[in-house]
Amino acid sequence: MKIMRSILMLLMFTLFLIAGVSPAAAVLTGTPTHQNTNSLDAIPQQQDLQVLTPLEKALAGVGGEEALQGLTALSIEASGIRWVLDEGFVSGGPAGMVGPYTLQVAYDIEGDNLRLDHTRESLGQERQVSEIIAGDLGYVEGQDANFGPPDKNMTSDRWASTRKQQRLLNPHLILQDILANPDIATEGGEQLLDGSVHHLLVVEDATAPLTLYINAGTGQIAKLATMESDPLRRDVSVEVFYYSWQPVGSDGLFFPAEIYAAHDGEIVLKEIRTAIEVNPTLDSDLFEFPAGAEPVFDEDLAVWGEQNQQYIQMFAALGFPRDGVQPNVIADEIAPGIFHLTGGSHHSLAIEQDDGIVIAEAPLDETRSEAIIAWVESNFPGKPITHVIATHHHTDHSGGLRSLVAEGATAALHEAAVPFFEEVFLASSTIRPDALALDPVAAAIDTVPADGSLTIPDDTHPVEVYPLDQTHAEDAVLIYVADEDGGVVFISDLYSPAPGADPGAGGMLIHDAITSLGLEVSTIAGGHGATIDFTEFEELLGQ
Repeated sequence: MKIMRSILMLLMFTLFLIAGVSPAAAVLTGTPTHQNTNSLDAIPQQQDLQVLTPLEKALAGVGGEEALQGLTALSIEASGIRWVLDEGFVSGGPAGMVGPYTLQVAYDIEGDNLRLDHTRESLGQERQVSEIIAGDLGYVEGQDANFGPPDKNMTSDRWASTRKQQRLLNPHLILQDILANPDIATEGGEQLLDGSVHHLLVVEDATAPLTLYINAGTGQIAKLATMESDPLRRDVSVEVFYYSWQPVGSDGLFFPAEIYAAHDGEIVLKEIRTAIEVNPTLDSDLFEFPAGAEPVFDEDLAVWGEQNQQYIQMFAALGFPRDGVQPNVIADEIAPGIFHLTGGSHHSLAIEQDDGIVIAEAPLDETRSEAIIAWVESNFPGKPITHVIATHHHTDHSGGLRSLVAEGATAALHEAAVPFFEEVFLASSTIRPDALALDPVAAAIDTVPADGSLTIPDDTHPVEVYPLDQTHAEDAVLIYVADEDGGVVFISDLYSPAPGADPGAGGMLIHDAITSLGLEVSTIAGGHGATIDFTEFEELLGQ
């Protein structure tokens, strides 16, 4: 019911999304209405629909087996809205809007080639992005990231997630797989959906079974349900809802004009198809990589992309791609026993204490945390990781927490985020089992009070954690490590140190916090960016 209410609320965006579309250019007829508009009479082969098997009904619902067998290519024009989960102000809160997009899909199904030309909006800026996939290789043209150079080789997890998303948004591809190998599908009983009886058709998939909900009366596929992995939430539901099935061209096939996708019960995609062409002639040049492209196939990453499809697609839409993994740890000792751990887009701080090592920030995913754990074991043999501090709940900054908790580290969390992370630490993780799933331990939690602070004591390097009043995340904290030569502050997102660059409003916020707390600081290290001498930092601020 939560998802259905969200879908109804999103109807207000429909006119905005389809504005400016020429009816003459559209293959889909009429305006999507959030209703399954086909009648029984409109569905080919429906005369004996009531005695057909669920698969036979589904085939009839999309236009018949013969028409589906003849589907070798697709061209789709669409517009939509994207949302992202666990990047908002409230931990465990609703998905936050990324922005609108337009999309042109060229899918050479027979040749296993795919091209998506996007106009994406995020952070109030428009970006042109093309994803080109040929077999098991891919390339990205255009401004994929909000900040960074354009054009790049596509990692295998990215193309695998993009290809899987198109499979979920176009269930005809799943039905074609069943026709090629009927043994992968079984009937799964019946359920009510929106007051109508739906047959369940369960289809084998490399990550988790795909369950198709097939309207018993019309044969239309109303919903797809499956499971995927998420670096933070672990096993999550993924659901796709198909509305306003309409005939396309003269080939006899039907396609949904309105589609929603949900991630762990939160709507993260709405797409309106304004034009679809069946079996268009697609120029082979569409799928050629530019000169100098050198994409490499990585089987493990391709599996990762299949398993984390929706997570990867959310961040790609946001303009902060989470493609690939980051196992390279580069340690910069910025003060005796205090190390800035870089080597990728997201950084951590390691603090040596008498009884063990404190890690500030466990970003990204288990791969990054495993690399940090290996670095600690190599450089501080026999010393355990006693604590891991979360700067805030955003997935890209906390997705590796579970692995460090599995090592026995106590999680230091702002009190506002404790209920959310308690659920995270207890979450099922069967699709991609991590260390906490393979060897479950009860998570130990130290709380940072909203009106106080938390201290992890030590004779040489006591660590102090302070809540911050800001608008980025309700649970954001500042981490301070005392040192005899001047302390070190670690901060994520609110300010990314860059020597010589204007610290901006975020830098001023951090400066004011340091001043009000009376901290003696020599260096600021970032969860992004670099480190900066505090004297230079103040000079850049004009202090």
